[in-house]
Amino acid sequence: MFQKFVILVSLSFSMFVSNKSEFSQKDENPLPKCPGTPNCVRTSASFSEDSATVMNAFDQALRNLNATNVQWDADSSHINAEFTIPVFGWIDDVTISVQPKTPTESIAYIRSASRVGTWDIWVNPIRVNKLIKRVNKLLSS
Repeated sequence: MFQKFVILVSLSFSMFVSNKSEFSQKDENPLPKCPGTPNCVRTSASFSEDSATVMNAFDQALRNLNATNVQWDADSSHINAEFTIPVFGWIDDVTISVQPKTPTESIAYIRSASRVGTWDIWVNPIRVNKLIKRVNKLLSS
């Protein structure tokens, strides 16, 4: 039964992860690279807002998505948060670094990774996609 569920979920999300360019491993990203296992995503997103505004939007978006243990490091412009996977109780770590590109533009580097296991059934890429969409929505309102 569980194997059928995994196959169904895999097929359902195959189109989502087929666009690898959205979740690239660019070298300029200051966050640690993901291991060779598919339980991590590391990417970046640009915003037409100053870095303080983007940091606040990410904080609000993380809390709206039920992140726990959200911690800011204002000196390094980092936010660390945790997500607990329902039923299993596994914890995923999310790190966001927001850097200014210009006084009115920012780039956010995002990494979401499972602490245990080697496969996450696309939980991390889906989470990062939701997070970026939520931040964009917050910034546009």
